[in-house]
Amino acid sequence: MVFVKKIMNLAIIPARIGSKRIKNKNIIKVNNKPIIYYVIKKLIKCKIFDKIIVSTDSSKIIDISNRYGAQTPFLRPKNLSDDNTRASKVVKHAIYWYKKKNIHFKYVCCVYPTSLLLNVNYVRRAFQLLNKNKKKSYVITITEYNHPIQRAFTFKNNIIKTTWPDNIKKRTQDFQKYYHDAGQFYFGRSTAFENEIEPISNNSIPIILEKDEVFDLDNHSDLKYIKKINLNNFI
Repeated sequence: MVFVKKIMNLAIIPARIGSKRIKNKNIIKVNNKPIIYYVIKKLIKCKIFDKIIVSTDSSKIIDISNRYGAQTPFLRPKNLSDDNTRASKVVKHAIYWYKKKNIHFKYVCCVYPTSLLLNVNYVRRAFQLLNKNKKKSYVITITEYNHPIQRAFTFKNNIIKTTWPDNIKKRTQDFQKYYHDAGQFYFGRSTAFENEIEPISNNSIPIILEKDEVFDLDNHSDLKYIKKINLNNFI
C-alpha cells in the first residue's frame, strides 16, 4: 500500500488584545457579533484549511474564537504581542509551534481579523494559483490608489507644496497606475513565511480588488461606517 502525504493548509488570524485607536478592535461587536466572528466563518466556508487558528495574547479572544469554530492551541508570547510585531513573525511562530509537534503545513494563509469584506472565492483562487505557480511564494490582495499619486502634495503651516509640479497639468489617464497592499490576506508557502520572504515583491502573485472590496478598520469613522452594513450578506 502506498501512502500519499496530505498537503496541509493552515489559516491563521493574528488578533492581539491591544489596540490604540479602537479599544478591543478585534472583538468589538458589529451587527451583534464580534468582528473576528466574520473572518472565522468565512475561512470555515472556504473548506480548504485543515486548521483555522487564532494567535492571540488574550484569554477573552481565545474564548470568543473557540465559540465560533477556530482553534487557539497556544497563548501568544508577550514578545510577539506589541505594536511593533509584524504579522509575519506571528505566522512564523505558529508554524514552528506545530513543527515541534510534528505537524507540518505546505501552505499558510494569514488573514487579519478586521478583513470584514474578505471574499471566500478570492481565498480559494489564491490557493489554486499557488498550486499552479510552483516558483511563486505568495498570493496577495492589492488595489489601485484612488487618485494618481503623481499629483501628490504636502500641506504644512498652511502652505501647499506639490511633490511633482510638472504633473499638475497632466491628464489623469496619462499617468501610470499604482497599487498598494489591500491588507486582506497573505496566502503563501510555509517555507516563505519561515524564511521571512517579503510578500510585496516579484515573488508574489497579485489578486486585484476593486475599491468597494477593500475596507480598513482604522478609526471610529470606519467603525461607524461598517456598522451600517449587514455583514451577514458577505458570509
